[in-house]
Amino acid sequence: MRILILHGNFESERDWKPFREALERKSFKKEKVEVEFFNLWDFLKKNNPQAWNSFVKEFKKLYPEKSFDFVLGYSLGGRILLALLDAGWLVQKAIFLSTHTGLLSDEDRHSRIWNDLKWKEKVLSLGWKELYEEWNSQEVFACETLSIYESFASLESLRSEIAHAFDVLSLGRSQDFTQSLVSLSQKMELHWCTGELDTKFGALAKSLEGKAPRIQFKSLKGAGHRLHRSNPTVLDEILSLL
Repeated sequence: MRILILHGNFESERDWKPFREALERKSFKKEKVEVEFFNLWDFLKKNNPQAWNSFVKEFKKLYPEKSFDFVLGYSLGGRILLALLDAGWLVQKAIFLSTHTGLLSDEDRHSRIWNDLKWKEKVLSLGWKELYEEWNSQEVFACETLSIYESFASLESLRSEIAHAFDVLSLGRSQDFTQSLVSLSQKMELHWCTGELDTKFGALAKSLEGKAPRIQFKSLKGAGHRLHRSNPTVLDEILSLL
C-alpha cells in the first residue's frame, strides 16, 4: 500500500511528523505501508512550472497514474490533488483536508491573484519573523493557539520557491472543481475533512455536500484549519479514513 502526502503552504516534512508517527502506529491488516511525502519546494526548484497545467504535466511524469493507493492533500496540497484528479490522475481513495474547491467568478479570481501576488512580494521582501506574524494573523487561523514559528523559520532559505507557488499555483489561477468532484465521486472514494472551528472552510464543505453527496464529509471536533497539527484524537479520526 502506497500513500502520498501533499503538504500546504509554508510547510515542510517536519510539520507532518505527528501525522507520520500516528500513521506508523496504525494497523493495515499487516499490509506493508509506504508513505511518500511530496516536497513541493524541491519540485518547483527542479521543474520551474509556469502554470497549473505545466505543473500537473511535470508531476504526472514524476508520479504516473496509479503510483499510489491513497493520497492525502492539505490546503494548497488539496488543491494540487484536485488539479491532478481533474486531469485524470486516478487513485483508489483521496482525502482532502481544509481544501478550497475554487472560486466561481472572474472578479473573485482576479482579486485572489492580486492578493497572492502581494503575498509573493512579501515573501521576497519582509523579515521572516514579520512575515510569519502577518501570515499567522489571518482569520482562518484565528482559533488556533499552536506556535509554529520554529518550523516556519526553517523555510526561510526557500523564499524563491514559496513566492513562485503564490504566483503560479494561486487559487485565482485554477478553476472551480465542484462539478469535477461530482463526477470524480462516482469513480473513487473521496473524503472531505474540515475543522469544527474553521467556519470558512466548514461553510465551503456544507455547500459542496449539497452538490456532491457521494463525497464523505467529516467535521473534526476541536480542530481548526491545520487539522494534521491537531491533537491525537483528530489525527486518529483522519487515519480511520485510510
